Amino acid sequence: MLGGVRRASSINCDFLQPHLKHILDTEEAAALVSPITHEEIKEAFYDISEDSAPGPDGYTSGFFKAAWPEIGNDICAAVAEFLYQDAS
Repeated sequence: MLGGVRRASSINCDFLQPHLKHILDTEEAAALVSPITHEEIKEAFYDISEDSAPGPDGYTSGFFKAAWPEIGNDICAAVAEFLYQDAS
């Protein structure tokens, strides 16, 4: 009913257990929802091949790697803003 109160029912997912090769422990699960670090963002940029095609802005990953000391904080801020923007 629109505007009414409805309790959420729990779902039993035990039937999935035999198909899962690895169950995350508490630490692994926490890592999935923890904020991304500047080091992880930098590592992602540095993992891109320097001879890959440039992006729509015309810059290759080599440019970003060479300019990282000057632009790294701005890149990290832009990535964080994108990842954590309000979905509304």
